[in-house]
Amino acid sequence: LQDVALRFRLRAQQAGIELRTQLDPTGPRVHGDIALIERVLENLLDNALRHTPAGGRVSLEMIPDGRRIRVTVADTGSGIAAEDLPRVFDRFYRGGGQARGARSGLGLAIVRRIVELHAQTVSLTSAPGVGTCVEFGLPIAPAARESVDTPDAACEESVRRA
Repeated sequence: LQDVALRFRLRAQQAGIELRTQLDPTGPRVHGDIALIERVLENLLDNALRHTPAGGRVSLEMIPDGRRIRVTVADTGSGIAAEDLPRVFDRFYRGGGQARGARSGLGLAIVRRIVELHAQTVSLTSAPGVGTCVEFGLPIAPAARESVDTPDAACEESVRRA
């Protein structure tokens, strides 16, 4: 989460948008595909920055919640009309305010699919002129999976031969 936020920090500064993070690097590890989760965060942060005017704020937050971590990306941007909310995760859907050809309408559909592949759900709340908040979960990794300092037998054999 921190790495992706850092990649967007300069873009936010150049746009005059405050990018806040509330992340706990000592928090529990999660079980997930790092590249896919980065893609989720990139899509969400890109959307948030694109729809937030100068002087606005985008925040990325992680909150431990039982057996999962809740991740939220919230902005003080233009928001989404109520009639568009039921379809925002549909493939190729672009809300009424989107100009033709502006975007493919796949970003949030990709987000939903990746989150579903992690056996979690994604939700979105929004109001025009107020902003948007997207929240999804990531399962906390079992303690046994967190230990990676014991190489498997094949690795040990390769090290001995080297």
